Amino acid sequence: RTERHADGLFHSELSKMNGNAYVRQLVKNLVGLRERSQRHSDGLFTSEYSKMRGNAQVQKFIQSLMGRKRSSPDPVNTDVHGREEENIHEELCFLWLYQSFLNTSHSDSDAREAAAVTSQFICP
Repeated sequence: RTERHADGLFHSELSKMNGNAYVRQLVKNLVGLRERSQRHSDGLFTSEYSKMRGNAQVQKFIQSLMGRKRSSPDPVNTDVHGREEENIHEELCFLWLYQSFLNTSHSDSDAREAAAVTSQFICP
């Protein structure tokens, strides 16, 4: 009888340990997935931000060239440039919101929709 009791205790403890190991492995995998999506959304934001900065620099360069080639001494219309710069700030604000929502929801469509609605109230 003592042998069966000891055997039962051993198997009971072994089952608990196996269950805990499974849970630990599951949590480890889930945490790894979250880190990966975080890095992915950070990379998307950085990539889009770099593209916009590059586009803004190209636009400034083209405008400066156009300003030099004009035959009249009038300066380049800065109102147009101001609107383009404002659009860039709005796009950056939207991308920042999108990344934040993507980090929490992990759903592209939900994050995009939430960023679109929120950007109307927050972005310039």
